[in-house]
Amino acid sequence: MIGVFPAESSLRWMKVQLYSGATRHSLAAVEGMDRSPQRLVVAASKDEVFRSDQTMGFTAADDEWDVRADDLRWAGYPHSTLTCSRPEIRISANARDAFAWISLPRTLTYWTAFGTMGVESEWGNAEGSALIEHAWGRDSRFNVARTMPRRWHWDVLRFDDGSTCAGLSLFGVAAARSGGRTPGTRFSKGLGLRVRVLDRDAGGISSRWKGRLHLRSGSVTYEARAATPVSHEIPGGGFLGFEFEGSCAGRAVSGTGFTEVRAR
Repeated sequence: MIGVFPAESSLRWMKVQLYSGATRHSLAAVEGMDRSPQRLVVAASKDEVFRSDQTMGFTAADDEWDVRADDLRWAGYPHSTLTCSRPEIRISANARDAFAWISLPRTLTYWTAFGTMGVESEWGNAEGSALIEHAWGRDSRFNVARTMPRRWHWDVLRFDDGSTCAGLSLFGVAAARSGGRTPGTRFSKGLGLRVRVLDRDAGGISSRWKGRLHLRSGSVTYEARAATPVSHEIPGGGFLGFEFEGSCAGRAVSGTGFTEVRAR
């Protein structure tokens, strides 16, 4: 579950990620976790990253969305409530606009649903956009992470009116997939994201970039700049928040965003 919040919020973004573990390697390691079960809660303000990482699995009901991991419970879909006492968070989300990044039955599936979110936490409270995601992959002796592109870039754009879209760029390969809403349009899918990095920080992570995110309802061109510290959750990359200005369908647009990037 990912939250992206307006610039005036005490929190800029939050991510709660649960991984069940695999005996060998999970093909869902494209989502960044492999082998050991893990519960990760990470969030950022404009000046600080807050992080709680614990090695633990979870249980899930067979006939409804009801996930439990120690003191964490995540119940309901598309309307979800997630509560946790360590760290102290309470999230209410409603995410109904869904599309698949990849769908290979009995092998690998990965989808995202877009909506709204309210969060109360020990680090701050915020109202903004929600992304609920699910990645599932077979247990395999094959380590899929070794074949992933060395550089990739995934942007979530939250516009000032609350509409949200996301796109994936694979550097050196064709743009991949995209989906979501831009201001004044219906939910649609598209042909991914193109990114050109303008500046990098001392660690080589993108700090300013230009993007073009394609949707069938229209394309967004924008310039983004990092607005939070980097949370180094990915080898050679990490998570960070940003602010952007650009245009869509001949109109000026702006907002905040969240990116996951591997720079090397």
